[in-house]
Amino acid sequence: MSARALAAVLLAALVVAGCATPGDAGKPTLQEVRDTACPVALGLVIGLQVEPAMAPETRAGLAKAQPLIETACAATATAHDLLAMSEAVFPVLMNLILESNLGPSQKQEAVVAITAARLVILNLPSPHKADPAP
Repeated sequence: MSARALAAVLLAALVVAGCATPGDAGKPTLQEVRDTACPVALGLVIGLQVEPAMAPETRAGLAKAQPLIETACAATATAHDLLAMSEAVFPVLMNLILESNLGPSQKQEAVVAITAARLVILNLPSPHKADPAP
C-alpha cells in the first residue's frame, strides 16, 4: 500500500469516525461503515495473499480469513456481523501480519489499514442497545 493510499484510508476512517456525536445521533450508517471498512479489510487480505514474499502458512491463514470477511461484509450482513468480524477476525489478521516475513514498513502499513477499518466498525451504533422508551 502506497503512502498516498494509506493516507486516503486514514482520512476516510477519520471522516466516518468524526461524524459521531454523543449518543447514536450522527453516527454513520451500517452501509457507510461497510463501504469504508470492508474494502480495506478485503483488499488487505487479498493483497497479502498474492504478495510474492509471503510464507505459505501465512497465505493459508489469510485464505481462511477471507470468507469470514466476505460474509461479514455482505449486503445482508448486520452491524453485529461487522462487530464480530472486528473482534474475532481482525486480531487473527493482526497476528498473521506481525508474524509474517513482510518488511517493517509493509507491516506498519497493513497494521494501520486494519486498525483504521476496525475504528470505523467500532463507531457503529451498538446493536445491543435497546431503543429508549418515549
